[in-house]
Amino acid sequence: MCYVRAYIEVVGWKWKPVLEREVRISKVGGSLLTGGNVLNVIGRVVGRDYLGNKLVLVVSAMKGVTDLLIRAFDNHDKEALNDAVSIYIDEALNLGLNDLASFLELIREELSRFINLNEPWIKDHVIIHGELLSVLLIERALNDLLGLRLRPFMSQA
Repeated sequence: MCYVRAYIEVVGWKWKPVLEREVRISKVGGSLLTGGNVLNVIGRVVGRDYLGNKLVLVVSAMKGVTDLLIRAFDNHDKEALNDAVSIYIDEALNLGLNDLASFLELIREELSRFINLNEPWIKDHVIIHGELLSVLLIERALNDLLGLRLRPFMSQA
């Protein structure tokens, strides 16, 4: 795992964050991550923001996925769950990542077991899969298709 140590330095009356080494952090929102253009969007962000140092990509769920996952859980709607995961499966197949698409099918089966349970923590577990699936897809696309060396990092709040 990669950790960035940071501290806060007091400069006059202002607080100023200071990093021990230069790291750029880029957020890629879900509205940018739509079917058929994930690799283009991520490639542009990496090309723009990677300056030879460390780059941390923070990615959201693909467009519409969070709403589908919420609907799947709230309404016990298996079709909404299928639609949400299918967005990732279709993108994986579009990128030629067939083994990832097969793995995503297993995740869909596993999540379908949770949408009928009425526990708040389970709802969070289902919803967070939008971001988790984005991390899986983007990590594989950057490693396998663009040849970049990277590691996914997921943390819990």
